Amino acid sequence: MERKNWIRLSVFFALYALPVTLLWLDFFSYEYRVPLILLLALLMLFYCYIQQFSWRELGFRKDNLKPALFWNGLLAGVVVLSLVLCSYFDLMRTLKAPEWALFYAFYVFVSSPAQEFLYRSVTFAVLKQNKVASALGLISLSAVNYSYLHIFYNDVLTLLVTLMMGLLWGVIYYKYPNFWGTAFSHAVLGATSIFVGLI
Repeated sequence: MERKNWIRLSVFFALYALPVTLLWLDFFSYEYRVPLILLLALLMLFYCYIQQFSWRELGFRKDNLKPALFWNGLLAGVVVLSLVLCSYFDLMRTLKAPEWALFYAFYVFVSSPAQEFLYRSVTFAVLKQNKVASALGLISLSAVNYSYLHIFYNDVLTLLVTLMMGLLWGVIYYKYPNFWGTAFSHAVLGATSIFVGLI
């Protein structure tokens, strides 16, 4: 990889890591995590416009929608069943219900899509643009970047779970690059994980 590509990728990942690190180090209140993620999503949308990424390059496609929904749906079904069984047999942590009444609607329709746009759509497009072509590189870098988003929870289990899910979503996205499939799976799994107390 050329030096200019390394520099671009370093700046790109620093832009992702900076707000999360500042939250983790308490430079910002935990309450600002959602506005910061949404601001980052808007900045990346502008960046994609400047870089002239096509909607197809960002995974907004219909040609692979069926297999993407199938594999993401299968993943969601298996993990949701596992979470429900673990919760039923009291293998989960204590339920921490979100205080905000509209939290789940916001999570499903805003937060999950924003995260998928940032951590799958944009990340894969930028990595490919900067000559990262291997499956291992694309999947692992996007998964680590996604997992780091959750560092401010100060919880090793959350980091491990998000890393594992980032890898699984990354594998599916690599094979079937489709925003809608991973956004659907993320919304279902994230909401269930929060509801049963895993995250």
